[in-house]
Amino acid sequence: YFDKKMGELNFKTGEEIVQFLENVLLDKLFVIQIIVEDTLSAYTVFETLNARGIELTTTDLLKNYLFSLLDNQIDIDNALPIWNRIVNTVSYREFPTFLRYYLNSFQPLIRNERLFKEIRNKIKSKDEAFNLLDDLAKNAELFVAFDDPEHEIWFNKKEIQTLIRELNLFNVKQQKSLLLAAYNKLDLDLFEKVLRIVRSIAFRYNVIGRLNPNELEKVYNKTAIKINQVDKITANQIQSELSKIYVKDEDFKNLFLIKTFELEKARDKKLVRYILLSFENQRYGKDYHLFESDATIEHIIPQSSQLEDENTKDKLNSLGNLTLLEPVLNREAQNKSFVEKLEIYKKSQYNMTKEITERWSQFGLDEIRNRQREFANLATSIWRADY
Repeated sequence: YFDKKMGELNFKTGEEIVQFLENVLLDKLFVIQIIVEDTLSAYTVFETLNARGIELTTTDLLKNYLFSLLDNQIDIDNALPIWNRIVNTVSYREFPTFLRYYLNSFQPLIRNERLFKEIRNKIKSKDEAFNLLDDLAKNAELFVAFDDPEHEIWFNKKEIQTLIRELNLFNVKQQKSLLLAAYNKLDLDLFEKVLRIVRSIAFRYNVIGRLNPNELEKVYNKTAIKINQVDKITANQIQSELSKIYVKDEDFKNLFLIKTFELEKARDKKLVRYILLSFENQRYGKDYHLFESDATIEHIIPQSSQLEDENTKDKLNSLGNLTLLEPVLNREAQNKSFVEKLEIYKKSQYNMTKEITERWSQFGLDEIRNRQREFANLATSIWRADY
């Protein structure tokens, strides 16, 4: 808006610009110039202004405070590249989130609003400031790698890459404090086991149960502290620490039986395809790629079916009414009757779909419930932690 308005002014000479500044801008604005002796004094003024009510972000405040601890311009010149590398890695906006997970990986849980105060209370000297910057720089790369299965940290680590993809699909974040602690303190084999435990917890707790996520962060934080405190820890001990948020088998099955998905949402569609491919691989010994398969989701009873009420209509988007189908076969089966679909299902490469033709000559709500119950048992064996 202002750029457009300035363009409309169409100044011809420097005098016109000066006149505009004097008569318009300076008549409406207060300009304050503060001259200081050196850069360090500037940081002190900067924080003083903030204390008087000018709102600054945690990122601004932390940079200002850490740099104010430095002795001279040489220190600042050494610190600035480290700081820029951290912020460029995690992004300016995400820095407070990264800082919170970093702190929560080795100390009691802290909330966003106390981040700056926490650093100011802990870091009092130049050496401590540089140590913090170095550690943040190291952990920044790791932090972004948790969201990127193709990151160079995971090069040639296929199993870890798959686990990270799964956690990203589940759209969970609370485990990052635990993962930072586990990667920094444990060997790679044990770190992978921690990932598997977290994957099972996330699927049961977040994806199927949709339980309160606040409890997750507390337990992950306590477990991260435990990992940092002891000299040696096993996967079984870590699993025991996390048992409070691991949904037990019977509870998980009950939650699974009533689970439905909103397939008009892209994320739910990806989740359902991932779950069905996991079932196909586990039950029939297949090896379909969980994320790059061209499999489509087929409604056995079409979504357009007229059912008795909304409660039964919800069953159409439960896993018991869903199967895998090749794209061309899915288009062919669209809105056909179940009897007509059986001939199409016979052509499918997916065993779970061909099995429908062998088991049922008709398909209704009872069959959906029975199939959902079978899937619940199968899911319990796939997404579990046994150490």
